[in-house]
Amino acid sequence: NHAAATIAEIASRHLTKEAANNVKLILSSTSLASNANYIFKERKEGNMLDSKGWHYVEVDGNLNPKLNNDNNALTQIYKAVGVLQNAQSLPIEDVRHNLLVLTHLVSDIHCLANIRIENIEHSYRNFKVVIWNNRSGKRARYSNRNWRNFWGSFYSSRRGLFSTAGYADEVMLYYRDDLKGFATGSPEDWVKETAQDAQKQLQELFLPEVTLRAEDVNRLEVLHEKCLARAGVHLATILNNIFT
Repeated sequence: NHAAATIAEIASRHLTKEAANNVKLILSSTSLASNANYIFKERKEGNMLDSKGWHYVEVDGNLNPKLNNDNNALTQIYKAVGVLQNAQSLPIEDVRHNLLVLTHLVSDIHCLANIRIENIEHSYRNFKVVIWNNRSGKRARYSNRNWRNFWGSFYSSRRGLFSTAGYADEVMLYYRDDLKGFATGSPEDWVKETAQDAQKQLQELFLPEVTLRAEDVNRLEVLHEKCLARAGVHLATILNNIFT
């Protein structure tokens, strides 16, 4: 997932010197970005098979997280934070595991498709993305999409030629004036912020049988990259609080 790696790269650039050194010690010869999809990798190897629900958060009609079970991203984030706050008394592998779970899930709560809003069914809503040829006025191509793969992979694939570092450069340049302002709030606040973005798009644009034209797709890419910038700064905020 290119987006998750980009978020981790942005976070790495916003760590204090002390936090960066501590993270480097924990990860040894690897980087935060190269491990950003840790949970997916673990499941492919037959580990963490009970973690499929961890990537999502359900929210109520007022967009407040519903935390009546442990099988969601937010409760698992707080569990990982609790472990990392006592890192000095734990084996390094346990610390590494929880650091990478935290990294993966902070990325997940900033993806619009990972927020499940009460009474809004969107998980499998199909729609068309249409790219028009501006010279001829004729449709150049279209693809069928759903809410999840649109936010989870469509934009990342468009940026596939960028390296992780290059994509992070672009996102940080675009939001350079906003980055400091992102370093506020709690994980619950961040979920609610993502849920507000998701609700707005679902109510205003992603209606049944919708066709997104090029101008819609390009405008929404700005929102997607704002989510990446916020997530990177939010992850750095947590890690700085723990490791500085």
